[in-house]
Amino acid sequence: MVPKEKTKPFLELDSRNTLILRKDPILDSLDIGEDILVKMIEDGLDTLGTNVGKVILHHLEAKYSLKRNQISRDLNAFTRALRDMFGEGSPTVEKIIVETIKRRTGITTNEIETGTLSHLVEYLRMRRPHIAGPLTRN
Repeated sequence: MVPKEKTKPFLELDSRNTLILRKDPILDSLDIGEDILVKMIEDGLDTLGTNVGKVILHHLEAKYSLKRNQISRDLNAFTRALRDMFGEGSPTVEKIIVETIKRRTGITTNEIETGTLSHLVEYLRMRRPHIAGPLTRN
C-alpha cells in the first residue's frame, strides 16, 4: 500500500455535484514479487481452462471482496474462498496452483515437501523474496 504521506492531496469538484469534493484514491499496489506470485496463481487456475483464472479472480472480488492484489497477503482468505467455491475439489485446485508455482520457480519436491499453498509461499518469502514478496509487510 502506498503510504498516505507519499501521496499528494488532490481535491476537485465533482462534475455532477458541485457540493461534493473528490479525492484521488490511494493506490494499493503490489511489489514485483507479489505480482509475480499472483500471476503464477492465476496461471495455475488457468490450467483448469482458458481464462478460468480470470473468472475465478473476478468471482473472488465480487463474492468475497478479495481483490487480486490481496491474494498474496491473505492466502487464508483465498484458500477459504476456494473451499467455498470448489468444495471437496479445492485441495486439487490448490495442488494445481502449487505445482504450477513449483514448476515456474524450479522448486523440487526434495526442496520442499509440503503441498499447501501457504507453506510454499512462506518458503518462497524466506528463500526467494524476489518471487513472492517480502516475508513481513510494513
